[in-house]
Amino acid sequence: MLRRNSQTIMSTIRFMISRTTRSLRSLSLLTAMFLPRYLSALVFTIGLSAGYANASSFDNIQTISKAYLPIQQSANTIFAADATTFQQLAPLVSVCNAASERKQPQHLAALVTANQRLLIANISKPAVLQLIEQLLNLYLKSAADPLINAALATFDPYVEAKAHYYLANYYFSLGDYDKVAAELGNIEVENALTADERAYSTILYGITLQKQKQHRKAISYYEKVESSSRYYSYAQLNRAVAFIRQGWWTDAQLAIENALKQDNSEIGELNNRLLVVLGFSQLRYEFYRDARVTFRKISLGSEYENPALLGLGLAALHQGDYIGSLNAFKRLKEKPFEDIYVIESRLLIAFVHEQMKQLANASALYSEAIVYYQTKQAEAKQRSVSIRLAQRQSNTVLVNSLPPYIKADISPILFDLGRDLSVLKAKVDDKKLQMEADELLTQVNTAINTEAQILIDSHQEKLTSYLSQAQYGVAKLLDTES
Repeated sequence: MLRRNSQTIMSTIRFMISRTTRSLRSLSLLTAMFLPRYLSALVFTIGLSAGYANASSFDNIQTISKAYLPIQQSANTIFAADATTFQQLAPLVSVCNAASERKQPQHLAALVTANQRLLIANISKPAVLQLIEQLLNLYLKSAADPLINAALATFDPYVEAKAHYYLANYYFSLGDYDKVAAELGNIEVENALTADERAYSTILYGITLQKQKQHRKAISYYEKVESSSRYYSYAQLNRAVAFIRQGWWTDAQLAIENALKQDNSEIGELNNRLLVVLGFSQLRYEFYRDARVTFRKISLGSEYENPALLGLGLAALHQGDYIGSLNAFKRLKEKPFEDIYVIESRLLIAFVHEQMKQLANASALYSEAIVYYQTKQAEAKQRSVSIRLAQRQSNTVLVNSLPPYIKADISPILFDLGRDLSVLKAKVDDKKLQMEADELLTQVNTAINTEAQILIDSHQEKLTSYLSQAQYGVAKLLDTES
Protein backbone atom coordinates (compact mmCIF):
# COMPACT_ATOMS: atom_id res chain seq x y z
CA MET A 1 0.00 0.00 0.00
CA LEU A 2 2.65 2.93 0.30
CA ARG A 3 4.59 3.37 -2.89
CA ARG A 4 4.40 7.14 -2.90
CA ASN A 5 6.87 9.49 -1.17
CA SER A 6 9.73 7.05 -1.78
CA GLN A 7 12.52 9.47 -2.68
CA THR A 8 14.27 9.01 0.68
CA ILE A 9 14.43 5.26 0.21
CA MET A 10 15.55 5.66 -3.39
CA SER A 11 18.47 7.87 -2.35
CA THR A 12 19.58 5.41 0.31
CA ILE A 13 19.48 2.52 -2.17
CA ARG A 14 21.54 4.60 -4.58
CA PHE A 15 24.07 5.30 -1.85
CA MET A 16 24.21 1.58 -1.11
CA ILE A 17 25.31 0.78 -4.63
CA SER A 18 27.55 3.79 -5.25
CA ARG A 19 30.78 2.17 -4.03
CA THR A 20 31.08 -0.37 -6.82
CA THR A 21 32.46 0.01 -10.34
CA ARG A 22 31.03 2.53 -12.77
CA SER A 23 29.27 -0.14 -14.82
CA LEU A 24 27.88 -1.85 -11.74
CA ARG A 25 26.67 1.51 -10.47
CA SER A 26 24.82 2.25 -13.71
CA LEU A 27 23.02 -1.09 -13.63
CA SER A 28 22.28 -0.96 -9.92
CA LEU A 29 20.72 2.46 -10.33
CA LEU A 30 18.35 0.73 -12.70
CA THR A 31 17.60 -1.84 -10.01
CA ALA A 32 16.96 1.04 -7.61
CA MET A 33 14.10 2.16 -9.81
CA PHE A 34 11.81 -0.53 -8.47
CA LEU A 35 13.31 -1.33 -5.07
CA PRO A 36 11.61 1.76 -3.58
CA ARG A 37 8.34 0.49 -5.02
CA TYR A 38 8.74 -2.63 -2.91
CA LEU A 39 10.31 -1.18 0.23
CA SER A 40 7.92 1.73 0.55
CA ALA A 41 4.96 -0.65 0.28
CA LEU A 42 5.85 -2.37 3.52
CA VAL A 43 3.89 -0.20 5.92
CA PHE A 44 1.09 -2.22 7.53
CA THR A 45 -1.98 -0.94 5.71
CA ILE A 46 -4.98 -2.46 7.41
CA GLY A 47 -7.72 -3.36 4.94
CA LEU A 48 -5.80 -2.03 1.95
CA SER A 49 -3.86 -3.59 -0.85
CA ALA A 50 -0.24 -3.11 -1.60
CA GLY A 51 -0.94 0.29 -2.93
CA TYR A 52 -2.87 2.55 -5.21
CA ALA A 53 -1.89 3.78 -8.62
CA ASN A 54 -1.58 7.45 -7.67
CA ALA A 55 -2.67 10.01 -5.09
CA SER A 56 -5.84 10.92 -7.00
CA SER A 57 -7.14 7.34 -6.59
CA PHE A 58 -8.33 8.03 -3.06
CA ASP A 59 -10.10 11.18 -4.27
CA ASN A 60 -11.97 9.09 -6.86
CA ILE A 61 -12.85 6.46 -4.28
CA GLN A 62 -14.17 9.02 -1.81
CA THR A 63 -16.24 10.74 -4.52
CA ILE A 64 -17.70 7.44 -5.74
CA SER A 65 -18.42 6.22 -2.19
CA LYS A 66 -20.23 9.44 -1.36
CA ALA A 67 -22.33 9.22 -4.55
CA TYR A 68 -23.15 5.60 -3.72
CA LEU A 69 -24.85 6.47 -0.40
CA PRO A 70 -28.21 7.78 -1.77
CA ILE A 71 -28.35 4.91 -4.27
CA GLN A 72 -27.78 2.46 -1.42
CA GLN A 73 -30.43 4.14 0.68
CA SER A 74 -33.07 3.87 -2.06
CA ALA A 75 -32.14 0.25 -2.74
CA ASN A 76 -32.24 -0.61 0.97
CA THR A 77 -35.80 0.67 1.21
CA ILE A 78 -36.87 -1.38 -1.82
CA PHE A 79 -35.18 -4.59 -0.68
CA ALA A 80 -36.33 -4.16 2.94
CA ALA A 81 -39.93 -4.54 1.82
CA ASP A 82 -39.28 -8.21 1.08
CA ALA A 83 -36.90 -8.88 3.97
CA THR A 84 -37.85 -10.98 6.99
CA THR A 85 -38.72 -9.03 10.15
CA PHE A 86 -37.81 -10.43 13.54
CA GLN A 87 -39.22 -10.02 17.04
CA GLN A 88 -36.13 -11.37 18.81
CA LEU A 89 -32.57 -10.09 18.49
CA ALA A 90 -30.65 -13.39 18.52
CA PRO A 91 -32.14 -14.93 15.34
CA LEU A 92 -31.82 -11.59 13.53
CA VAL A 93 -28.14 -11.30 14.41
CA SER A 94 -27.57 -14.90 13.33
CA VAL A 95 -29.10 -14.31 9.89
CA CYS A 96 -27.20 -11.00 9.50
CA ASN A 97 -23.91 -12.68 10.40
CA ALA A 98 -24.54 -15.36 7.79
CA ALA A 99 -25.24 -12.73 5.10
CA SER A 100 -22.04 -10.91 6.06
CA GLU A 101 -19.92 -14.07 5.92
CA ARG A 102 -21.35 -14.93 2.50
CA LYS A 103 -20.59 -11.41 1.22
CA GLN A 104 -24.25 -10.67 0.45
CA PRO A 105 -24.34 -6.88 0.93
CA GLN A 106 -27.85 -6.22 -0.41
CA HIS A 107 -29.36 -8.97 1.75
CA LEU A 108 -27.54 -7.72 4.86
CA ALA A 109 -28.57 -4.10 4.24
CA ALA A 110 -32.19 -5.14 3.67
CA LEU A 111 -32.29 -7.14 6.92
CA VAL A 112 -30.83 -4.25 8.91
CA THR A 113 -33.17 -1.70 7.32
CA ALA A 114 -36.26 -3.88 7.84
CA ASN A 115 -35.36 -4.50 11.50
CA GLN A 116 -33.97 -1.09 12.30
CA ARG A 117 -36.19 -0.44 15.33
CA LEU A 118 -35.24 -3.72 17.01
CA LEU A 119 -31.56 -3.07 16.42
CA ILE A 120 -31.67 0.52 17.69
CA ALA A 121 -33.56 -0.63 20.80
CA ASN A 122 -30.59 -2.94 21.51
CA ILE A 123 -27.84 -0.64 20.26
CA SER A 124 -25.66 -1.03 23.35
CA LYS A 125 -25.33 -4.78 22.92
CA PRO A 126 -22.00 -6.02 21.46
CA ALA A 127 -23.74 -8.12 18.81
CA VAL A 128 -25.49 -5.05 17.40
CA LEU A 129 -22.33 -2.95 17.51
CA GLN A 130 -20.54 -5.69 15.56
CA LEU A 131 -23.22 -5.37 12.89
CA ILE A 132 -22.09 -1.77 12.39
CA GLU A 133 -18.59 -3.08 11.72
CA GLN A 134 -19.88 -5.69 9.28
CA LEU A 135 -21.93 -3.13 7.37
CA LEU A 136 -19.00 -0.73 7.08
CA ASN A 137 -16.65 -3.54 6.00
CA LEU A 138 -19.00 -4.07 3.05
CA TYR A 139 -19.22 -0.29 2.39
CA LEU A 140 -22.90 -0.25 3.42
CA LYS A 141 -22.69 3.06 5.24
CA SER A 142 -26.24 4.12 4.39
CA ALA A 143 -27.58 1.07 6.26
CA ALA A 144 -25.10 1.58 9.09
CA ASP A 145 -25.79 5.31 9.60
CA PRO A 146 -29.04 4.97 11.64
CA LEU A 147 -27.27 2.52 13.98
CA ILE A 148 -24.20 4.76 14.23
CA ASN A 149 -26.36 7.79 15.05
CA ALA A 150 -28.17 5.79 17.71
CA ALA A 151 -24.86 4.63 19.19
CA LEU A 152 -23.50 8.18 19.36
CA ALA A 153 -26.73 9.36 21.01
CA THR A 154 -26.39 6.95 23.95
CA PHE A 155 -23.71 9.07 25.66
CA ASP A 156 -22.25 5.75 26.75
CA PRO A 157 -18.44 6.02 26.31
CA TYR A 158 -18.16 2.29 25.53
CA VAL A 159 -20.79 2.40 22.80
CA GLU A 160 -19.54 5.70 21.37
CA ALA A 161 -15.94 4.46 21.31
CA LYS A 162 -16.94 1.40 19.27
CA ALA A 163 -18.82 3.54 16.74
CA HIS A 164 -15.88 5.93 16.31
CA TYR A 165 -13.47 3.01 16.02
CA TYR A 166 -15.51 1.32 13.28
CA LEU A 167 -15.89 4.62 11.43
CA ALA A 168 -12.13 5.19 11.61
CA ASN A 169 -11.54 1.82 9.96
CA TYR A 170 -14.12 2.64 7.28
CA TYR A 171 -12.57 6.01 6.43
CA PHE A 172 -9.13 4.44 6.41
CA SER A 173 -10.28 2.04 3.69
CA LEU A 174 -11.35 5.09 1.65
CA GLY A 175 -8.04 6.89 2.24
CA ASP A 176 -9.76 9.76 4.06
CA TYR A 177 -7.05 10.28 6.67
CA ASP A 178 -8.43 13.52 8.09
CA LYS A 179 -11.62 11.68 9.06
CA VAL A 180 -9.60 8.74 10.42
CA ALA A 181 -7.75 11.11 12.75
CA ALA A 182 -11.01 12.84 13.72
CA GLU A 183 -12.82 9.59 14.57
CA LEU A 184 -9.90 8.23 16.60
CA GLY A 185 -9.62 11.61 18.35
CA ASN A 186 -13.30 11.34 19.36
CA ILE A 187 -12.63 8.21 21.42
CA GLU A 188 -12.67 9.73 24.90
CA VAL A 189 -12.19 6.56 26.95
CA GLU A 190 -9.51 4.27 25.53
CA ASN A 191 -10.39 1.45 27.90
CA ALA A 192 -13.76 1.25 26.17
CA LEU A 193 -11.91 -0.64 23.41
CA THR A 194 -10.38 -4.08 23.81
CA ALA A 195 -6.58 -4.36 24.08
CA ASP A 196 -6.41 -5.52 20.44
CA GLU A 197 -8.60 -2.66 19.28
CA ARG A 198 -6.47 -0.13 21.16
CA ALA A 199 -3.30 -1.48 19.53
CA TYR A 200 -4.99 -1.58 16.13
CA SER A 201 -6.24 2.01 16.44
CA THR A 202 -2.77 3.14 17.56
CA ILE A 203 -1.27 1.65 14.40
CA LEU A 204 -4.03 3.23 12.31
CA TYR A 205 -3.21 6.63 13.76
CA GLY A 206 0.50 6.08 13.15
CA ILE A 207 -0.15 5.19 9.50
CA THR A 208 -2.33 8.29 9.18
CA LEU A 209 0.56 10.40 10.48
CA GLN A 210 2.94 8.74 8.03
CA LYS A 211 0.55 9.47 5.18
CA GLN A 212 0.85 13.10 6.27
CA LYS A 213 4.70 12.74 6.29
CA GLN A 214 4.86 13.09 10.08
CA HIS A 215 7.20 10.10 10.44
CA ARG A 216 8.80 11.06 13.75
CA LYS A 217 5.45 11.57 15.41
CA ALA A 218 4.24 8.27 13.94
CA ILE A 219 7.20 6.47 15.55
CA SER A 220 6.09 7.63 19.00
CA TYR A 221 2.67 6.04 18.40
CA TYR A 222 4.08 2.72 17.19
CA GLU A 223 6.19 2.59 20.36
CA LYS A 224 2.99 2.60 22.44
CA VAL A 225 2.04 -0.88 21.21
CA GLU A 226 3.14 -3.33 23.90
CA SER A 227 5.24 -6.40 23.15
CA SER A 228 2.43 -8.63 24.45
CA SER A 229 0.05 -7.37 21.74
CA ARG A 230 -0.70 -9.47 18.68
CA TYR A 231 -0.03 -6.28 16.70
CA TYR A 232 3.41 -5.63 18.17
CA SER A 233 5.30 -7.00 15.17
CA TYR A 234 3.22 -4.87 12.80
CA ALA A 235 3.95 -1.81 14.93
CA GLN A 236 7.67 -2.59 14.81
CA LEU A 237 7.56 -3.04 11.04
CA ASN A 238 5.85 0.32 10.64
CA ARG A 239 8.34 1.83 13.04
CA ALA A 240 11.16 0.42 10.90
CA VAL A 241 9.68 1.91 7.73
CA ALA A 242 9.32 5.27 9.48
CA PHE A 243 13.00 5.07 10.46
CA ILE A 244 13.89 4.23 6.84
CA ARG A 245 11.99 7.32 5.69
CA GLN A 246 14.23 9.34 8.02
CA GLY A 247 17.37 7.56 6.82
CA TRP A 248 17.87 5.88 10.19
CA TRP A 249 18.74 2.39 8.99
CA THR A 250 20.37 1.19 12.21
CA ASP A 251 17.21 1.97 14.18
CA ALA A 252 15.18 0.27 11.46
CA GLN A 253 17.24 -2.91 11.82
CA LEU A 254 16.71 -2.95 15.60
CA ALA A 255 12.95 -2.54 15.15
CA ILE A 256 12.84 -5.42 12.66
CA GLU A 257 14.90 -7.63 14.95
CA ASN A 258 12.45 -6.85 17.78
CA ALA A 259 9.60 -8.03 15.57
CA LEU A 260 11.41 -11.18 14.47
CA LYS A 261 11.83 -12.22 18.11
CA GLN A 262 8.06 -12.55 18.38
CA ASP A 263 6.08 -15.66 17.49
CA ASN A 264 4.57 -14.54 14.17
CA SER A 265 3.75 -18.05 12.97
CA GLU A 266 0.02 -17.31 12.82
CA ILE A 267 0.42 -14.08 10.84
CA GLY A 268 0.99 -15.42 7.34
CA GLU A 269 3.81 -13.71 5.46
CA LEU A 270 4.82 -11.21 8.14
CA ASN A 271 8.17 -12.84 8.95
CA ASN A 272 9.10 -13.01 5.27
CA ARG A 273 8.19 -9.35 4.87
CA LEU A 274 10.34 -8.43 7.86
CA LEU A 275 13.27 -10.47 6.54
CA VAL A 276 13.20 -8.74 3.15
CA VAL A 277 13.32 -5.30 4.77
CA LEU A 278 16.14 -6.45 7.07
CA GLY A 279 18.03 -7.92 4.14
CA PHE A 280 17.94 -4.71 2.14
CA SER A 281 18.90 -2.76 5.24
CA GLN A 282 21.97 -4.99 5.62
CA LEU A 283 22.71 -4.57 1.93
CA ARG A 284 22.52 -0.80 2.42
CA TYR A 285 25.23 -0.96 5.10
CA GLU A 286 27.39 -3.32 3.05
CA PHE A 287 26.84 -6.30 5.34
CA TYR A 288 26.64 -8.47 2.25
CA ARG A 289 27.25 -11.78 4.00
CA ASP A 290 24.57 -11.03 6.59
CA ALA A 291 22.18 -9.93 3.84
CA ARG A 292 22.61 -13.24 2.04
CA VAL A 293 21.92 -15.17 5.23
CA THR A 294 18.77 -13.10 5.81
CA PHE A 295 17.45 -13.48 2.27
CA ARG A 296 17.97 -17.26 2.43
CA LYS A 297 15.63 -17.46 5.42
CA ILE A 298 12.66 -16.37 3.31
CA SER A 299 10.30 -19.26 2.62
CA LEU A 300 10.24 -20.89 -0.80
CA GLY A 301 6.98 -20.07 -2.54
CA SER A 302 6.50 -16.92 -0.47
CA GLU A 303 5.09 -13.84 -2.16
CA TYR A 304 8.39 -12.21 -1.14
CA GLU A 305 10.57 -14.85 -2.80
CA ASN A 306 11.25 -12.80 -5.94
CA PRO A 307 12.49 -9.63 -4.19
CA ALA A 308 14.51 -11.93 -1.91
CA LEU A 309 16.16 -13.53 -4.96
CA LEU A 310 16.91 -10.05 -6.29
CA GLY A 311 18.52 -9.07 -2.97
CA LEU A 312 20.42 -12.35 -2.81
CA GLY A 313 21.78 -11.79 -6.31
CA LEU A 314 22.80 -8.20 -5.60
CA ALA A 315 24.55 -9.17 -2.36
CA ALA A 316 26.49 -11.91 -4.15
CA LEU A 317 27.34 -9.48 -6.95
CA HIS A 318 28.80 -7.01 -4.44
CA GLN A 319 30.92 -9.82 -2.98
CA GLY A 320 32.25 -10.80 -6.40
CA ASP A 321 30.48 -14.17 -6.16
CA TYR A 322 29.33 -14.19 -9.75
CA ILE A 323 28.22 -17.84 -9.73
CA GLY A 324 26.03 -17.23 -6.69
CA SER A 325 24.67 -14.07 -8.28
CA LEU A 326 23.89 -15.88 -11.54
CA ASN A 327 22.12 -18.67 -9.68
CA ALA A 328 19.79 -16.17 -7.96
CA PHE A 329 19.06 -14.19 -11.13
CA LYS A 330 18.53 -17.35 -13.22
CA ARG A 331 16.02 -18.62 -10.66
CA LEU A 332 14.20 -15.33 -11.09
CA LYS A 333 14.25 -15.64 -14.88
CA GLU A 334 12.78 -19.16 -14.70
CA LYS A 335 9.76 -18.14 -12.62
CA PRO A 336 6.51 -19.13 -14.38
CA PHE A 337 4.73 -15.88 -13.54
CA GLU A 338 6.30 -12.58 -14.52
CA ASP A 339 6.68 -9.58 -12.26
CA ILE A 340 9.04 -6.63 -12.35
CA TYR A 341 11.82 -8.65 -10.70
CA VAL A 342 11.56 -11.46 -13.25
CA ILE A 343 11.53 -8.94 -16.10
CA GLU A 344 14.75 -7.28 -14.96
CA SER A 345 16.56 -10.57 -14.37
CA ARG A 346 17.50 -10.85 -18.05
CA LEU A 347 19.44 -7.62 -17.88
CA LEU A 348 21.15 -8.60 -14.63
CA ILE A 349 22.20 -11.98 -16.01
CA ALA A 350 23.83 -10.30 -19.03
CA PHE A 351 25.62 -7.87 -16.75
CA VAL A 352 27.02 -10.64 -14.51
CA HIS A 353 28.47 -12.40 -17.59
CA GLU A 354 30.10 -9.09 -18.54
CA GLN A 355 31.69 -8.86 -15.09
CA MET A 356 32.96 -12.44 -15.52
CA LYS A 357 34.68 -11.30 -18.74
CA GLN A 358 32.53 -13.72 -20.74
CA LEU A 359 32.02 -11.01 -23.33
CA ALA A 360 30.57 -13.15 -26.13
CA ASN A 361 27.93 -14.56 -23.77
CA ALA A 362 27.27 -11.11 -22.35
CA SER A 363 26.79 -9.62 -25.84
CA ALA A 364 24.40 -12.42 -26.84
CA LEU A 365 22.42 -12.04 -23.59
CA TYR A 366 22.21 -8.26 -23.95
CA SER A 367 20.94 -8.74 -27.53
CA GLU A 368 18.39 -11.29 -26.29
CA ALA A 369 17.30 -8.82 -23.61
CA ILE A 370 16.85 -6.09 -26.24
CA VAL A 371 14.45 -8.28 -28.24
CA TYR A 372 12.63 -9.28 -25.04
CA TYR A 373 12.15 -5.68 -23.84
CA GLN A 374 11.08 -4.51 -27.30
CA THR A 375 8.43 -7.26 -27.31
CA LYS A 376 7.30 -6.25 -23.83
CA GLN A 377 7.13 -2.62 -24.93
CA ALA A 378 4.92 -3.56 -27.89
CA GLU A 379 2.62 -5.55 -25.57
CA ALA A 380 2.40 -2.64 -23.14
CA LYS A 381 1.67 -0.22 -25.98
CA GLN A 382 -1.18 -2.44 -27.22
CA ARG A 383 -2.63 -2.63 -23.70
CA SER A 384 -2.43 1.15 -23.46
CA VAL A 385 -4.35 1.52 -26.74
CA SER A 386 -6.98 -0.98 -25.56
CA ILE A 387 -7.44 0.82 -22.23
CA ARG A 388 -7.87 4.17 -24.00
CA LEU A 389 -10.52 2.63 -26.26
CA ALA A 390 -12.25 1.20 -23.18
CA GLN A 391 -12.31 4.68 -21.66
CA ARG A 392 -14.49 5.80 -24.58
CA GLN A 393 -16.86 2.92 -23.84
CA SER A 394 -17.10 3.74 -20.17
CA ASN A 395 -18.85 0.56 -19.07
CA THR A 396 -16.01 -1.57 -20.42
CA VAL A 397 -13.20 -2.76 -18.15
CA LEU A 398 -10.22 -4.57 -19.68
CA VAL A 399 -8.17 -5.23 -16.55
CA ASN A 400 -8.46 -9.00 -16.96
CA SER A 401 -6.06 -8.69 -19.89
CA LEU A 402 -3.44 -7.03 -17.70
CA PRO A 403 -0.50 -8.94 -16.19
CA PRO A 404 -1.29 -9.96 -12.58
CA TYR A 405 1.50 -7.78 -11.14
CA ILE A 406 -0.15 -4.69 -12.70
CA LYS A 407 -3.74 -5.67 -11.97
CA ALA A 408 -2.88 -6.34 -8.31
CA ASP A 409 -2.01 -2.66 -7.81
CA ILE A 410 -5.44 -1.36 -8.87
CA SER A 411 -7.55 -0.27 -5.89
CA PRO A 412 -9.52 -3.37 -4.82
CA ILE A 413 -12.34 -1.26 -3.37
CA LEU A 414 -13.23 -0.19 -6.93
CA PHE A 415 -13.80 -3.80 -7.95
CA ASP A 416 -15.95 -4.33 -4.84
CA LEU A 417 -18.07 -1.26 -5.57
CA GLY A 418 -18.38 -2.18 -9.24
CA ARG A 419 -19.56 -5.69 -8.37
CA ASP A 420 -22.12 -4.41 -5.84
CA LEU A 421 -23.47 -1.83 -8.26
CA SER A 422 -23.83 -4.45 -11.01
CA VAL A 423 -25.76 -6.75 -8.67
CA LEU A 424 -27.93 -3.88 -7.42
CA LYS A 425 -28.74 -2.74 -10.96
CA ALA A 426 -29.77 -6.26 -11.94
CA LYS A 427 -32.02 -6.74 -8.90
CA VAL A 428 -34.06 -3.53 -8.87
CA ASP A 429 -36.97 -2.77 -11.20
CA ASP A 430 -36.97 0.97 -10.52
CA LYS A 431 -35.82 2.55 -13.80
CA LYS A 432 -34.57 5.75 -12.17
CA LEU A 433 -32.49 3.80 -9.65
CA GLN A 434 -31.16 1.54 -12.41
CA MET A 435 -30.06 4.61 -14.35
CA GLU A 436 -28.36 6.15 -11.28
CA ALA A 437 -26.57 2.86 -10.55
CA ASP A 438 -25.49 2.59 -14.19
CA GLU A 439 -24.10 6.14 -14.18
CA LEU A 440 -22.10 5.45 -11.02
CA LEU A 441 -20.89 2.13 -12.43
CA THR A 442 -19.56 4.11 -15.39
CA GLN A 443 -17.58 6.29 -12.95
CA VAL A 444 -16.22 3.19 -11.22
CA ASN A 445 -15.12 1.62 -14.51
CA THR A 446 -13.55 4.89 -15.63
CA ALA A 447 -11.60 5.04 -12.34
CA ILE A 448 -10.41 1.45 -12.80
CA ASN A 449 -9.30 2.12 -16.38
CA THR A 450 -7.57 5.34 -15.31
CA GLU A 451 -5.57 3.51 -12.65
CA ALA A 452 -4.74 0.77 -15.16
CA GLN A 453 -3.47 3.37 -17.62
CA ILE A 454 -1.25 5.02 -15.00
CA LEU A 455 0.23 1.65 -14.05
CA ILE A 456 0.81 0.70 -17.69
CA ASP A 457 2.53 4.03 -18.37
CA SER A 458 4.79 3.49 -15.34
CA HIS A 459 5.59 -0.02 -16.55
CA GLN A 460 6.45 1.31 -19.99
CA GLU A 461 8.92 3.77 -18.45
CA LYS A 462 10.69 0.91 -16.68
CA LEU A 463 10.81 -1.14 -19.89
CA THR A 464 12.27 1.84 -21.75
CA SER A 465 15.00 2.15 -19.13
CA TYR A 466 15.77 -1.58 -19.22
CA LEU A 467 15.94 -1.50 -23.02
CA SER A 468 18.30 1.48 -22.94
CA GLN A 469 20.58 -0.32 -20.46
CA ALA A 470 20.66 -3.43 -22.64
CA GLN A 471 21.45 -1.34 -25.74
CA TYR A 472 24.20 0.46 -23.80
CA GLY A 473 25.61 -2.93 -22.77
CA VAL A 474 25.88 -4.08 -26.40
CA ALA A 475 27.37 -0.75 -27.52
CA LYS A 476 29.95 -0.81 -24.70
CA LEU A 477 31.05 -4.34 -25.61
CA LEU A 478 31.35 -3.43 -29.30
CA ASP A 479 33.44 -0.41 -28.31
CA THR A 480 35.68 -2.68 -26.19
CA GLU A 481 36.22 -5.07 -29.11
CA SER A 482 37.16 -2.25 -31.46
